[in-house]
Amino acid sequence: MNIDISLIFGDAARWIMPVLALLVAAFCVPSLLKGNKKIGVTGYLVNEANGDRLPLSGYEVSVGRSKACDIVLGYNTVSRFHAVLSKHKNGWRVTDTRSKTGTYINAEKIDKPRALADGDTIVFGNAVFVFVENAAIEPEQAPEEHIKQADGEETTPADEHADYIIDEKTGSAYRIDGLITCMIGSGDDVQIKLKRQNVSAHHAMLVFDDGTGKWSVTDMDSTYGTLLNGRPVRRMTQLDDGDTINICGSTLTFRTTGGESA
Repeated sequence: MNIDISLIFGDAARWIMPVLALLVAAFCVPSLLKGNKKIGVTGYLVNEANGDRLPLSGYEVSVGRSKACDIVLGYNTVSRFHAVLSKHKNGWRVTDTRSKTGTYINAEKIDKPRALADGDTIVFGNAVFVFVENAAIEPEQAPEEHIKQADGEETTPADEHADYIIDEKTGSAYRIDGLITCMIGSGDDVQIKLKRQNVSAHHAMLVFDDGTGKWSVTDMDSTYGTLLNGRPVRRMTQLDDGDTINICGSTLTFRTTGGESA
């Protein structure tokens, strides 16, 4: 039996669907706009295989094999829509979107949204990344006393522990404890600038793991590569006191003194 709604509600029936559509739009559109809104680069995924640095610059960043994703990974083990990274007030989270091979954080498979910390290892299929939070290297988070530029003033350590990178050619000492990441290269936005021919703008990066209290180094897909103790750096590699990093003829020595790393 067919019932004509207009006979029951009169002219009001014609307005019901438009009003419902407006209500749905009012609730959904702000969320969609927030997801696509660019907020500046607030983090990176660093590919352990080649050092590629993928910026995270939205409230939501989709990861998968589909070209519709924000970060496209060309691996057969990665699902078309594999995972989503989302920016929240307290930091970044990652959510697996029912992928076939799963998403792993620090070797643990996740089945619900998981908060990310600087230095966490994320695996999508067989693609391995290190999460780096960009806020850790902003000027307000890295005071001048934590790092000495070649033409800057000498700083006096305020505590017993200190981590340094020493340029063996110039004798400059760059204090890095207190940082989470430290970029090395010829660009103007790096923490340690090398004024040598063939050095890439973003040549290598040091990453601090708060869980282990250790520093690691990775090559940022530079043109001429990075050597650690004479061997090519092909993935994120942990540093020990006295290790030498060679970049296009510049020798940098990693030194850690005093107590345990903070």
